[in-house]
Amino acid sequence: MTPIIAFGEALVDMLSSRLGDDSGPETFTPYAGGAPANAAVACARQGVPSLFLGMIGDDRFGDFLIDELTRYGVDTRYVVRTREARTALAFVSR
Repeated sequence: MTPIIAFGEALVDMLSSRLGDDSGPETFTPYAGGAPANAAVACARQGVPSLFLGMIGDDRFGDFLIDELTRYGVDTRYVVRTREARTALAFVSR
């Protein structure tokens, strides 16, 4: 089967605990995100060989993204890690 190649953005979506409940202190839970990374995961989950190409920070959030992509079967061997910038985060809250 021909693999798909997803090229572009991978980031960490930080979702607020207050999205469904306004009580208590607000905390944030990380989820892997970015449309190309999500497309690679969706294809891999359907059994289509998937590669993700992109650049992420050489930091703990970059480690998290690599772990998540790999866990879903996405080939990350062409992901470039950099110390020039940090992995992108998107905070989602109300």
